Amino acid sequence: MLKPFVQQFVFLYSNKEGAYKFVNEVPELNYLTFYYNHFDVANTGYNPPLTIPFNKMSNFIRLTSLEDEHVEVITNKHVVFKNDEMVRITDGKFKGIVGKVARIDRNNRVVVTIENVCMIATAFVPKYALEKIPD
Repeated sequence: MLKPFVQQFVFLYSNKEGAYKFVNEVPELNYLTFYYNHFDVANTGYNPPLTIPFNKMSNFIRLTSLEDEHVEVITNKHVVFKNDEMVRITDGKFKGIVGKVARIDRNNRVVVTIENVCMIATAFVPKYALEKIPD
C-alpha cells in the first residue's frame, strides 16, 4: 500500500489563475484551501499561497517516488547539517537528487527541503557519490 510522505497536502502544478479556480470554484473540493507562505507578504497585505519552484518540486517528487524504507520525513530537531553547501548525488539509487548533506543517526544522508513544508532524507549516501554544486 502506498502512503503519502506529506500528509494532508495536495501539490498542484498550475498557473495562479488555474490554482485559484481549482481551490475556490470546484464544489466537490470545497474542503481545500491554500497553504500560505507566512514568511512573505503580498501587495494585498496578506500572506500569499506558498509556491514551490519547478526544479525543487521535481527533485522532491523523484525522491519520494523511490521505494526505499530508509527515505523518511524528518524534523529540524533530528538534522545536523554538515555545512550549507548543496550537493548532487552522482551514483546509485538516488543519482541526480539535489540537497544538503546532514548527519542523521550517525550516517551521511542527503536532505531535500521544501521550504516551510517538510524535509525528506535519503538513505545513507557514500562520500564518493556526492558532488558539490557551485553557488
